[in-house]
Amino acid sequence: MTTRIHVGNLLCSTAFISSLFLFSNHASAQDNAVQLDTISIQSSLDEVSDATTKTDDKIINTLAGTSLVTKEELTKFQFDSAGGFLAAVPGVNIEEASDDPGVAINIRGLQDFGRVNVMIDGARQNFQRSGHNADGQFYFEPELVKRVDVVRGPVSTIYGSGAIGGVVNFETIDPADMLRHGETWAASIKGQYSTNDEGKLVSAIGAVKATDTVSMLANFVWRDHDNYEDGNGIEIENTDKELVSGLIKGVFDFGVGNQLKLGYIHKKDEYTTGLVSDANQQDTEAEDQTFSAKWTYNPTGNDLIDLNVSGYFTSTRLEQTRLDALFSSRGALQVSAGNKRFFDIDTIGFDVFNSSRFSTGEFNHTLTYGGDYFKDDVKTEDTGLGGSGDEFTPSGERKTYGFYIQDKLEYGNWLEVIAALRYDSYELSGNGINVEEDQLSPKLTVGVTPVKGVQFYATYAEGFRAPAISETLQSGVHPVPPAFDIIPNVNLRPETAENIEGGVNLSFDKIFSEKDVFRAKASIFRNDVDDFIENRVVGFDPTPAFPNGPPFCFLNGTGCGESQYVNIANARLEGFELEATYDNRLMFVNLAYTHVRGDDLTNGQPLKSIYPDKVVATVGFRFLEDKLTVGGRWTYADAQNRVPDAVDPTDPSIDETPTPSYSLVDLFATYEVNENFSTALTLNNIFDEDYRIHRHEENEAGFSAKLSATVRFGG
Repeated sequence: MTTRIHVGNLLCSTAFISSLFLFSNHASAQDNAVQLDTISIQSSLDEVSDATTKTDDKIINTLAGTSLVTKEELTKFQFDSAGGFLAAVPGVNIEEASDDPGVAINIRGLQDFGRVNVMIDGARQNFQRSGHNADGQFYFEPELVKRVDVVRGPVSTIYGSGAIGGVVNFETIDPADMLRHGETWAASIKGQYSTNDEGKLVSAIGAVKATDTVSMLANFVWRDHDNYEDGNGIEIENTDKELVSGLIKGVFDFGVGNQLKLGYIHKKDEYTTGLVSDANQQDTEAEDQTFSAKWTYNPTGNDLIDLNVSGYFTSTRLEQTRLDALFSSRGALQVSAGNKRFFDIDTIGFDVFNSSRFSTGEFNHTLTYGGDYFKDDVKTEDTGLGGSGDEFTPSGERKTYGFYIQDKLEYGNWLEVIAALRYDSYELSGNGINVEEDQLSPKLTVGVTPVKGVQFYATYAEGFRAPAISETLQSGVHPVPPAFDIIPNVNLRPETAENIEGGVNLSFDKIFSEKDVFRAKASIFRNDVDDFIENRVVGFDPTPAFPNGPPFCFLNGTGCGESQYVNIANARLEGFELEATYDNRLMFVNLAYTHVRGDDLTNGQPLKSIYPDKVVATVGFRFLEDKLTVGGRWTYADAQNRVPDAVDPTDPSIDETPTPSYSLVDLFATYEVNENFSTALTLNNIFDEDYRIHRHEENEAGFSAKLSATVRFGG
């Protein structure tokens, strides 16, 4: 297990980095040594993305809170989970249980039940299991990532129903990312070791260009972790896990602008949830499968056709076996050891859209129109005495479809207007209940560039989220303690978001030298969500009658109530975000700042899903013709004292407890010895900070060193 940080840790780290310098000097002196190309000066904000409007544009020019994270971040920081990619994205926070590899994404204070549309290669990840955890998780291996696109707020009207918080799409690696010019095959193997949890990783990739038309890729990843220790050297129970993932992808190029991609991802995780002290441990196996297909057709010389057709099927099944029996205070058996339960959700969907480009006088138009559909099929079962998993997460079916049209209008180099309209409809059924609803959601964005390098924009956008199956149909009795009824609500109304946002994009070159760039995106927003859905205590009875003796109820047994998802009249979320980067080739600096506030306007209480203010600053330096990169990252999260006055008994998890501030420092070094061998060292939490992230139940890991090496072959 981990060794607390001391001078020896830093000396070893310094010695390792120094050896990289010496090895590099020796290697460069060898005859025929391979010299890598010098990188171009381009920040991640200069990358092209279609995440905001489904039309390609540089991120720095998008009229929205859009960010991109690339594979380079994985190389530097060697993330153990997909959530690590988003740690430095403004407006984004990650909820992860220490005993569960599932990840939930919070954008601008909104998460759970599809409020953030999380996709992998365009395939929605709709898995959800209710309990003392996030109500919406996904399971994904970070080694498979090529890039992650993030859009904050309900401004991406054309990305499907429910995304009132935003959109996150994880794009996996392609054969072209492995194959170099002239190669017909390539392979690589990566090994990684971390000290705190004695974590081990093996990642193997192979790619082949079978013909001029067909190329294939396969990736296998194995991870194994022991329990980690926090900053106080205390071992955190049940944080050990074994994770296996695989990716198979085929790319078929039928000509310029005519391409088909087929992908399959399989992930299987084995771990134990719960704490020994809680007598609520579950032996758990999570299996996730994603099938995706995407055909793009953009014939040369025809501006009216830019067609995208995609379909997908995702399946997540979580099986658990209870390891402990639970007894009441009077010694009666409440929940049996050996109880088995499963949560299974299958999602099938498709998305079809086309973009037509044309002009009317001095105005250039990109007209995008299409539709999408998905269906969730949820099956749950909890057997044995006291089993209640299928009461909190009931079986059911949900169908959602929509149509959209968007016109992106440009006039000269100074005016851009985006007008869009989306129609959504959904149907939800289960337990003999059927619910239907539909909604129109408009969007209007205006961007103005008064001088080169400065672009202002303002947006009004509405979003729509249908109630989830669990929110509508959840029914049963909470196992003691505490005991209370859980009642369904078939009268839940959909959430509608009205978002007002203003921002500025800054883009300047050659500020202090001929080889530097500065990019920044800043935005201020207010998102009013009508009929916001939260779990509340209803039907409170101060003098309940219990013929079999009073169970443990709310307010220390002085009264009982019922748990139900209800509509709050109005919730308001507002804040400010900043993302900035400076790069002069020798040095780069990245900065992200997040400030979000959220309140229930009906009672004046803060929303429990709001994270504290956070600053993330990354500084790096490049040496040895850009083969060696060293740097560090500082993360500061303010204390979160804006929590509801009282802990909600229906969800007595620690996320409604104030959280102290914390400050973290991580260091990294990556070294490309030559074009076929690279190594990386990451030192996480070098000062052994003892801290807990808001809404997380356990302390995070203390100091850990991670070392990896990657060998590549090709021909």
